[in-house]
Parts: sequence; structure tokens; C-alpha cells
Amino acid sequence: MSTYSTVWTNIGRAKLANAIAQKKTLKLSRMCLGDGNGTLPTPKEEQVSLVREVYRGDLNLLYVDPTNASMIIGEMVVVAQQGGWWVREGGLLDEDGDLCVVANCPPSYKPKLEEGSVKDQVMRLATVVSNTASIEIKVDPAVVLATRKYTDDAIVAFAAPLNHTHADLAAKDHKHADLALINGSAQQQFSVAAGTDASHAVSLSQMNSAIATGIPAGFSGKFRRTTAPAGWLKENGAAVPVVAYQNLANAIYCGDTNNATALWGYRCTNQASPTTSRSTAGEYIVLPDSRGEYDRGWDDGRGIDSGRSMWSWQAGQNLAHSHTAAASTDGAHQHLTTAGNQGVGYQTGGASPVRENAAQEWSSVAGAHNHSITVNASGGSENLTRNLAALNCIKY
Repeated sequence: MSTYSTVWTNIGRAKLANAIAQKKTLKLSRMCLGDGNGTLPTPKEEQVSLVREVYRGDLNLLYVDPTNASMIIGEMVVVAQQGGWWVREGGLLDEDGDLCVVANCPPSYKPKLEEGSVKDQVMRLATVVSNTASIEIKVDPAVVLATRKYTDDAIVAFAAPLNHTHADLAAKDHKHADLALINGSAQQQFSVAAGTDASHAVSLSQMNSAIATGIPAGFSGKFRRTTAPAGWLKENGAAVPVVAYQNLANAIYCGDTNNATALWGYRCTNQASPTTSRSTAGEYIVLPDSRGEYDRGWDDGRGIDSGRSMWSWQAGQNLAHSHTAAASTDGAHQHLTTAGNQGVGYQTGGASPVRENAAQEWSSVAGAHNHSITVNASGGSENLTRNLAALNCIKY
């Protein structure tokens, strides 16, 4: 039995049968996505909703598969602003909001803008129908987005009858009227020449390969901006899905031996609580948190900062040192002291009291000597040099 499948729900089957009987059409208009509540669900005919829905949106397209006349494909574009959840299930809804088709799929993570990764994601759901003519799409033109496949198909469909060559199209910018006058092979029209010193033409795959080689996953960069550029994540200690950032996970993983103690680069099972869910088989990888930190070159066996692993943090400290202080010698000297009242007495044979007066006396000469001094502490909570703020990001 297949791991992944698509089924019509009981509600969907009933509505489709009713539409065929009345020679009408079933109008599918929306798609819903769910995370399966953390596990891969099995689609069931009696379902009226997903296990746990995370997103719902209008269909971008609904069309018959060009390679299978019995299959329809629903397409929805999830824009970059939406995300922060996994997709393990999906469904097609009619204009009444009823779940007509339900499916499961390989787990896929849709990041959100705040996580530092931006992408539009196209979701497609295919299902077999006995009579595709009984299905009608109901789409709001205001929400339709032209995907790359849609654009490529439209261009090929337009240009095929015109029989163009790649050389003709490369020569200048053409209008539709110009294209009708050109002869050649339609199959060549949108190919890109291999890069040469003479033409400097490169394909998209060549360009991406060059970028990946020059800036590999795990490279750390500083930016004078508050958001991560495309292809980068903020170094903020977040746990990100391994499946979504496989190259980065491979580059920064601390290894099974260090997974229990590493400060970053370890794998975990709970994105919200990485430290308490460490696991060498975890589906998340933890990024370094370089906010407010200085970098120091890894010792790597030199002996200047020995005994420290790559995935550790080092507290600040001062180099051990002493302070000396002394008071100047004052030479031999005395101190004048004052004694208090000595008390009350009575003269012999007299009734009147007599008060003895206070007296001043000089102390004995103590000779030359020093006095101890206390040096008060100064400074703040850390050692600082003058600096500029920067956003540290890591390439994925």
C-alpha cells in the first residue's frame, strides 16, 4: 500500500455524483493545508476536515493533467508572508466550503518571513475523476498568480506555431507582431548557451552553482541591516527544520558526540524548547546565537585557546594582574589628643562639689610609618572596545 494517497470524501463523492446526474458541474474553489498534528495522517473517506488545518486559500489553477486525461490538478500559491508550519495533509474544497478531496503528502516546512527565509511555495493536489468535464474551477481573478510553469507553458503554446530560433530571439527584443515573421525551431527559443569567455552567457543552474561554491552553507556574514537577506538566516539561536535547510544542517552539525553539550549546531525534536529536547535524530538544527557577541578564531590545535570546542561559548575576563598603592612617608610626628572630663569630686571637709577640667595631651612619638589604602573598583559589567552594531547571519 502506498504511503501517500488521495481520496474523495463521502461528501465529495455525493456532490460529484449529484452534479453528473443533473448535468451540472462541481465547483472546486479552495485548498486547505494541515500539519497532521505532528504525524503523517491517512486520508479517510469519512473525513469532513483535516486533522489539524494550518492554512486555507483560493485555488490558483485547476486543470486536467496533460499526461492523464482522468486526473485533475488543483494548484495554490502560498505567498512568502504566510508560513511557520509543516504541511503533511491537504484537501480541495467546493464553493460551499465542504471538504471534497483529502490527501497526505511528504512533510514539507513552509518558513515565515521572521525566520529569515523568504519563498513563495506552490502546492499541487492531484486526484482521479471518472469524468473531468463534471469539475468546474471557480477562481477569483484577483488572487491568481502566474507560476513559472504556467508562464513557460503559455510562452511555448504561443511561440510553437511561429517556429522561432534561439538566435533570432537573442538578436533583439521582439513584439508579438515581430515574432510571427521569424522562422526556425521552437525547441531552441528559450535555451541558454553554455558559458564561454566570448559570450559570458550562463544558465540559472550554473549561476546558482557558482554562488553556492563561493559562499558555502555555514558561512557567517555581517550585514548593516535589520533583516536577513535571501538565502541567509539570522544567527539568533533559533531551531530550524533540517529538511528545509539540509545543506546548512550538514555544515554546522556538531556531531553525535557533542550533541548533548554543544551550545549550538545540535539537533533537537522540539522547536520551542531545543535545549530540553536534544536528539541526534531530531528534525531541527539549532543556529548559533551571535547577538551581542564578539568572534574569536577557533584555536584548532594552536595552543593559544586550547581545550575549547567549536560549539562553545567563552565568558569574558581580565588578564590576571595586581595593583600597588602607598601613602608618602610623613616622618616622625605626634598626634594631639583631648581627654574627657575626669569626673566630680569633693574637697575634704567641704560640701561643694568640684569638677575637674578636661585635659589635652600629646601622644608619644611613634616614628616614621605608612597608612594602608583601599583602591575602589571602576568600570562596567563587561570589557568593551569601541564598536559598530551589525546583524550576523548564516548562509544556508
